[in-house]
Amino acid sequence: MSFASWARPEPSPAANLGPQWKVCWRTDKGDHNTDTIASLVYQPSLAGLPSGDGHAGWLISGSPQLLNLWECSASGGRGEESLQLMHQQTTDTTARNLAPEPRTGLLLAAAQDPGRPSCCISLHSLHAESGLFAPRGRMPLPPIDVANVPLPSSHSHSQIESLHSLGGPLTTCCAATFGRLIVIYPTTIAPGEIPKSKAAWMAHTSDVTSLHRSQHGLHLFSGAHDGAIHMWDLKAKPSKPSMSFRHSAAVTGLNHPNDRHLVSCSMDGRLFLWDIRRPVQPLRSMASPDGSGIAKMAVSPFGDSAVCGTIKGGLFSAPVVLDEAAEVTPLPSLPGAVAALTWNTSTGELYAASEATITVLQPVL
Repeated sequence: MSFASWARPEPSPAANLGPQWKVCWRTDKGDHNTDTIASLVYQPSLAGLPSGDGHAGWLISGSPQLLNLWECSASGGRGEESLQLMHQQTTDTTARNLAPEPRTGLLLAAAQDPGRPSCCISLHSLHAESGLFAPRGRMPLPPIDVANVPLPSSHSHSQIESLHSLGGPLTTCCAATFGRLIVIYPTTIAPGEIPKSKAAWMAHTSDVTSLHRSQHGLHLFSGAHDGAIHMWDLKAKPSKPSMSFRHSAAVTGLNHPNDRHLVSCSMDGRLFLWDIRRPVQPLRSMASPDGSGIAKMAVSPFGDSAVCGTIKGGLFSAPVVLDEAAEVTPLPSLPGAVAALTWNTSTGELYAASEATITVLQPVL
């Protein structure tokens, strides 16, 4: 395992701070070769890497032809760096979205070949002993066994979800999108193998822009560029959605925090809370404070609130429970459009990617 050099960045400005959160760290642009960060994912532990006291998990970031591993500090912002860059791995692709599978030792990525229109699902090692982030194969998008697939309008929409936690025949499968298509692929492939898909279907009439695996039943949620949201039952090969919802613009985030509610956000600048038994209209609607489209969303580890990031770099927290007294709370803004958001489930910190930097935000107690 190789380690990258790390330099302490300049302190972030204290201006424009929200009333309940503060910026406690911001990474240097050079850590991602000044390229825009495309994806973030947090893991409490990784096989072969330190854990326990003094460790608060690991953050993985993806940017053009690069995967970075960051060690998360349990006392970041209080005399220690919140994130320390520990490992860099060059890749052939840009990881648009990441889906870790710690139990199988795989990191899955919805990826794009830089400068070319081709997309794929790339597989990387999650074990330090076997070469952290080392390539373990790729699967083509669209699948070789599916014909006449309309080309997507933008390859940056590619999504991926591991289905490992759903168990049964889906234990060794993942779901990915290509344009209007959702594909179920096996993740157990031999070196050099080009696998066939287990299932593939035209899920929407426009490009799929968001994908979410439920933790409450065998369900998959997809959102599209035209604002449509579909719920899919994975107990059988899907032929039509079991339920549908709608925004007025491209869907950019979905989460199923409990067995009754769905949270969605969109480029229409709205965050909706739905009762999945009554999809005609949302139970609650909240607007982004800066009036711009919502680019990313991350529901808190407790499932009671969501932080959303806008295309103007705005961040805000909104309740996703039916509490009429709860309000939208602005957070510190970022230097550019929000590209990725994820929570540290150990510390309660929020990691937000904008342009070539990761900003660490901490709640003020």
